[in-house]
Amino acid sequence: MIDQLARQLGVDKKVAEQAARQALPALLGGMQANAQDPGGAASLAKAVDEHDSSLLDGGVSTSTR
Repeated sequence: MIDQLARQLGVDKKVAEQAARQALPALLGGMQANAQDPGGAASLAKAVDEHDSSLLDGGVSTSTR
């Protein structure tokens, strides 16, 4: 997955891995805070529902359904 991310970003694998390690905690923390608000939770659920589920299959995709 890191190799694919690196290709999509146009960087080497080490840079992509470092970026992911720094970005993921912030993204997950923001999602957690958003999910604690009823309106934010509904918005988050809608966004998740509208996106391609291939990430769960081990792929990285930027497309939507």
